[in-house]
Amino acid sequence: MAAGSDNKTPAHVKFLSLEPLLGPLPRLNLTGIDWAIVGGESGPGARPMDPNWVTDIRDRCLNAGVAFFFKQWGGVNKKRTGRELDGRTWDQMPGAEKAVSVVDCKVDHGQEMRRDRCKDALATPTEAWNAFSD
Repeated sequence: MAAGSDNKTPAHVKFLSLEPLLGPLPRLNLTGIDWAIVGGESGPGARPMDPNWVTDIRDRCLNAGVAFFFKQWGGVNKKRTGRELDGRTWDQMPGAEKAVSVVDCKVDHGQEMRRDRCKDALATPTEAWNAFSD
């Protein structure tokens, strides 16, 4: 999305799927965005993704209060490259009031998430989509 775009849409949750991420996005406008999903290209002929591109988007999401979900590094064997960024997974999901991280809930409340405190933490993008598409 170009800088200056107003991001107006009737959708309840506005998200950007930035995958495959094939270059830096210095003009990315997060105004009005609830969720950013970032991932590398996978499969035969997959092009590499620079970690700086990912951390730049992650940092901008954190500063803007936008939920950040890092899907994968990608590559020919995406299971081998994993999905950790700076030593952890980033599984934030847009919540009814704010982005809640499944990882943060587990840290705050032990391995068993307390439903009353972490009710907006959803485990997968599919669950998030289903929750907000009604």
